[in-house]
Amino acid sequence: IAGLPKAPAAVATPAPKPDADGMTLLAPMSGSVLALDQVTDATFASGVLGDGVAIIPVDCRVVAPFAGEVASLFETKHAIGLLSDSGVEM
Repeated sequence: IAGLPKAPAAVATPAPKPDADGMTLLAPMSGSVLALDQVTDATFASGVLGDGVAIIPVDCRVVAPFAGEVASLFETKHAIGLLSDSGVEM
């Protein structure tokens, strides 16, 4: 597709392990992980929106970090609320 980089070769990663609740949480994209306090956006860097990390993407693919369904979608499409198969909204 014009303007998009070629897809990188597949990278082998270890199989994810479920947590104590049986849920497996995966990274939504490939890239470099950055601590939130290193992000230039003060809202995220201050932690006011909660704990997390920033990911500097290496490709144009974003996937859900767990099995579930879309519960809400902001009109601007900048954020998506997901409902896990266990009924927890994230």
